[in-house]
Amino acid sequence: MGASRCPDCGAMYDQGRWTWHISAEQLHQLLCPACKRVHEQAPAGEITLDGDYLLNRQDEVLALLRHQADGEKQEHPLERLMEPEHIVMQTTGPHLVRRLGAAMLHAHQGSLEISYGENEGLLRVRWARSTGK
Repeated sequence: MGASRCPDCGAMYDQGRWTWHISAEQLHQLLCPACKRVHEQAPAGEITLDGDYLLNRQDEVLALLRHQADGEKQEHPLERLMEPEHIVMQTTGPHLVRRLGAAMLHAHQGSLEISYGENEGLLRVRWARSTGK
């Protein structure tokens, strides 16, 4: 079988790897794992943002997270945000949720908790910061 292309996002699978570029001439249609997670609403990661610090900075924080997600997506087609408009954001892969948490900690300080529950395929990250008022 030749290379395959996801009909939803255009990611291509060839020689055991999902990428954005491919050299094969003939492509078959195959839904990529990230699009499958989006369709099935089955995230691999979840980041929760909490604290009154967000009241006046929500747009800035969401822009930071989208920027991080776009950078990750360029290199790793299976790492994407699932719901970029909410304070609880879901990702299609666990690496992106860790990167988002680290970006929040670096840019806005606060605290970060990372947990991976037994028997569930979901990495949970919780970032919080209070203004101290």
